[in-house]
Amino acid sequence: MKTIGQHFRSLRLVLLGALALTGATLVQAQGWGPDEGRLTPEERLERMVDHLSVRLELTDEQQTEVEKILTQSFDRQKAFLDQAREATSESEARKLIKQSHDVRKETQDQIMDLLDKGQRKEYKKMLKRMEKARGRFGSRGGPGGPPPEGGPGGPGGPPPDDDF
Repeated sequence: MKTIGQHFRSLRLVLLGALALTGATLVQAQGWGPDEGRLTPEERLERMVDHLSVRLELTDEQQTEVEKILTQSFDRQKAFLDQAREATSESEARKLIKQSHDVRKETQDQIMDLLDKGQRKEYKKMLKRMEKARGRFGSRGGPGGPPPEGGPGGPGGPPPDDDF
């Protein structure tokens, strides 16, 4: 049986891993350099919209919609991660982190719905590259190890998150 101290250490590790994953995903998967890690949330949003606009050749209307979708997504994900930091149990924190990942998948689907056939093809390629980058940066338990017990992909946990 785990002591309270062991539970809180586990919870801290889960939260640190989730925060690292989120940061690595946003920074590395977008191809942003080290200086961009210091951008404000508004600057990161602008950078991401610009990146998608160029890569997918978005129309002005699509660009406006993508910005709305990403703004809502960032706000929702941040709320879940903030709640996870305040969680009183590991299972509560994991549930909130999973909800944050679900928002990411919803965001991808909403963006995909805005795109034409050619844009969808390129966006799918981008998502695959992001997934590959996330795998390199330890999204499945960090360098050198599997996810913690009950974590995404771990025994008793939800399946690994394979989306943006």
